[in-house]
Amino acid sequence: MKTKKLSAVTLMLATFMLAIPATPPVLGSAPCPSSPTGCVYVDNGSAGLGQTFSVNVNVLGSSSVIAYDIRVFYDPNILQVVSTDANCPGHLCGTLGNTAFDLNHNGNIGDEIGAGQVLIARDECLNSIGRCRIAITLQGGLHVSLYPTPAPVYTITFKVNNPLKGTASELPSSISPGPNILVGLDSGGDTVVIAHSNVAGSFTPANTIGIRSTGCRATTQGFNLKAHGFTDGMFCRIVNNGAVAADVSAVFSWESLNHVVGSCSAGPVSLAAGQNGELDCSITLPRGVSSTDIFIVTGTMSTVLTFPDSTTFVVSGPSESFSIIVNG
Repeated sequence: MKTKKLSAVTLMLATFMLAIPATPPVLGSAPCPSSPTGCVYVDNGSAGLGQTFSVNVNVLGSSSVIAYDIRVFYDPNILQVVSTDANCPGHLCGTLGNTAFDLNHNGNIGDEIGAGQVLIARDECLNSIGRCRIAITLQGGLHVSLYPTPAPVYTITFKVNNPLKGTASELPSSISPGPNILVGLDSGGDTVVIAHSNVAGSFTPANTIGIRSTGCRATTQGFNLKAHGFTDGMFCRIVNNGAVAADVSAVFSWESLNHVVGSCSAGPVSLAAGQNGELDCSITLPRGVSSTDIFIVTGTMSTVLTFPDSTTFVVSGPSESFSIIVNG
């Protein structure tokens, strides 16, 4: 890129970049609260261990935004940034393609950079401390509208650590913007700093366990007490759709039409990536149960994530219901 004389906007942004303290914000309650008018917020994300996911950094600011300097903090015990943009060789960074600063709306921000319309003043991610920073200035009198509808200004791709580090208390994990600077133009065409709030998104591990076509059911669904006694087997047949091994358990809970309730647990079992498995349990019907009673059973799966300190985080999985008909 050819060296150009920095505009007043660029100098203003550079001044603020040097002045901002590097402290993350408090987790917000919802994107874009009503006051102040502007806000910077991050999408929520979810993926299994070893998998990747992308989140947008979104801005509600002004109808004439010309520059920003945004930090995003994340927990390096849980996540690592993996996206590398061809427009910033040597940096570990996100992408501006298909964001508000992709002025040609074609996914290739290089068009704007090559034309001298977009100046990337800072673009770096430091996985060692869990921080990304992107600073952008539009040149030649250009601006983008980020009001009254917010729009993405930067996209970051994360990979979930496998194994996870830290402790289970670090989940869900915050993905937090700020402190930031947003620069726009007022009605007179002068550069102004846009007041805004910062709202964090969060990462929660995704369920990777699926129920196979055979599903959850009883060994004998039309149950004959005289032929089989009072105990019936139950199972859920499952598959690990994740990229890594998973420890899976299940709870079978039931209630009959005559309000007989109970539950039992199965597992945990360890499944390699792509491996099929089965979680087994049994139900013992109480003596004196009515021959016209019907038991509705629900098998609910969960994945147990174990941290180095032996603390655990449970990821809720799928469930399926079936019936056991008592016929004497």
